[in-house]
Amino acid sequence: MHLFGGDGGRPAGPALSGAIYGGSPLVLGIVIAAEAVAQFTSAPVVGQLSDRPGHKRVLMASQILAAASLLLLALVPAVVFVLIARVMFGLTAGNVSASTAYIADHTDAAGYLMAGSGHGGIMGAGL
Repeated sequence: MHLFGGDGGRPAGPALSGAIYGGSPLVLGIVIAAEAVAQFTSAPVVGQLSDRPGHKRVLMASQILAAASLLLLALVPAVVFVLIARVMFGLTAGNVSASTAYIADHTDAAGYLMAGSGHGGIMGAGL
């Protein structure tokens, strides 16, 4: 969900923030930065948390919260709710590390290649 839902609205973000929500490009920058900070802080926490109760439980909980944040994003009446929805989505983005750990724990060498493909997508976009 994070690999597809995370960047879906970014190209239209400046137009939508001004036209629909009454925000400015500065507000849009704050929303994107807040989501990035939430992702940065949640990844190690969710990764360590998934080792205790199990990867599946943490993955399911984070997917439910991510779906709720995207639903909130679809129904927002004001800019402040856009910020709340994107921070919620960022907090659940730590499940990428938990899913990579799950793949590595339950597969052979081919699973490691699949787990590493996400990193290739990240680095490829930067290049």
